[in-house]
Amino acid sequence: MRKSMNRIAFHTLGCKVNQYETEAMRQQFEAAGYVVVPFKQTADIYMINSCTVTERADQECRRLIRRALRQNSDALVYLTGCYAQLRSEEIAKISSIRGVIGNAERAKIVDYIRSETIQAGNSPSRPIIAVSDINRQKSYEPYRLDRFSGQTRAFLKIQDGCDLSCSFCAITQARGPNRSRPMADLIQEAERLSKNGYKEIILTGVRIESYGKDIKKVYTLSNVLQNLSQLKDLERIRLSSVSPLALTDELINLIAGQPKICNHIHLSLQSGDDKILREMRRPYQRQDVVDRIRRVAEAIPSVGIGSDMMVGFPGETAKNFDQSYGLIERLPIVYLHVFPYSPRPNTAAADMPNQIPEETKAKQSRILRELGKQKKEQFYKQFLGRTLSVIVENRYDKSGRLTGLSDNYIRVSFPGSENRMNQLIYVRLTKFQQEGMVGEEVF
Repeated sequence: MRKSMNRIAFHTLGCKVNQYETEAMRQQFEAAGYVVVPFKQTADIYMINSCTVTERADQECRRLIRRALRQNSDALVYLTGCYAQLRSEEIAKISSIRGVIGNAERAKIVDYIRSETIQAGNSPSRPIIAVSDINRQKSYEPYRLDRFSGQTRAFLKIQDGCDLSCSFCAITQARGPNRSRPMADLIQEAERLSKNGYKEIILTGVRIESYGKDIKKVYTLSNVLQNLSQLKDLERIRLSSVSPLALTDELINLIAGQPKICNHIHLSLQSGDDKILREMRRPYQRQDVVDRIRRVAEAIPSVGIGSDMMVGFPGETAKNFDQSYGLIERLPIVYLHVFPYSPRPNTAAADMPNQIPEETKAKQSRILRELGKQKKEQFYKQFLGRTLSVIVENRYDKSGRLTGLSDNYIRVSFPGSENRMNQLIYVRLTKFQQEGMVGEEVF
C-alpha cells in the first residue's frame, strides 16, 4: 500500500446498526495499517455509510460526497450502506465518486479498497459498483469489535435483515431476510467489550425481536438477554427499538426481574390508528399496543417508554391523526421520535393515492413533538428528589457538568470531576431542565 493512500475518514448516517458497522469497518482498516482521521480533515479515502429511510437521508449522502471532494479533490470517495445497496446506478452517476459498495460486500471491504488504492493512478472510466443481491444472504455476516471509539456505551449487533414487508419501508430491500448472529459469537464480543471497560451494551439490529427465528436451534431475544446477564463485568444491557409484539410476558418479566436489563423500552409504533396500521402492513393493532404497554407499566413502574411515530402517511385523515395523538396522550409513553412520511422508491406506499401535503406533515409533526415534550417533562418530574444510577459519559454538557443516562433513559447532569467518567454513579435529582435533570452525586 502506498503511503500517500493510507489516511481514511468515515461518516455515518442513520441508525445504530450503521454506527456499529462503521465501527467494525474502522477497526478492520486500523488492523490493516490505515490511519483513521476525522471526516472534516483531509483524507486519501472517504467512506460514507449511508441511510435511505427518507429522501432527506439520500440528499445528505450526496451532500457529504461533495463535501469530501471539496476537502480533497484527489480523494477516493466510496459510498456503502442502504442507499448504496438500493440506488447504486444512480449514485454511480455522481461526478468523481470512486465506488459503491453493497451491504453484503463490507465483510471484505479492506481487501476491496486495498486493491483499488493500488490502482489509484489509473482512474476507471466509471465508478466501480460492488453490490450483490442481498436477498440471497442466508447467514449473518461476520464482524468483530473490541471497542467503540469515543463512546462509553457500546452497540452490539445481534441480527440483520427483516422478514416483514411494511408498505412504507425500503429497509427490507436493503438489508435482506432476517439473519441471526450465532449466540456464542455475540456473547464473546460482549465479553470483550465489557472487559475493555464498557459498562453498558445496547443490543441492536434491524429487528432484534426476530432473533433466532431463522436458525434451527431455538433461541430468542430473551435467551440473548439471559446469557448476557451472566457476564460479571457487564453492568447494563439496553434494548434498541422493538415492535409492540415483542413485549411478551416472558420478556416483560425478564426486564422486571433482571437488574442488569435497563428499564427502558423504545417502540417502533408508527401510528395509533387501526386503518393506517393496516395500510402500513404493521403486524399489530391499536389494542395490542394498549394491552402490552399497560402490562409493561404494571410490571415495571419506573419504566421509560419511547416511541417512533410517523405522520402524513398516504390517506391519513385528521381523524386518523387524532387517534394517534389520543393513544400517545393516554398511554405511559414518555418521549417521541416523530418523523414525516417520505415516499421511498419501489415501496407500495409510494404509489398510494392521497399523498399528504408537506405543510400538513410539518404541522402534525409539531403537534406530536409538543405532546412528546410535555409527556417527557411529566415523566422526568416524577423523579425529583429520587436517586437514580447513572453511567457517566466521556464528556461534559454545555454547562460544564458531567452527564449520563439513567437505566430508564433520563438524561442526568451533575457537577463532578473527570475521574467519575465511565463510572456508574448514584445521583439525587434536584432540578428539571428541558434538556434533562440536574442532580448531585450521592456518596
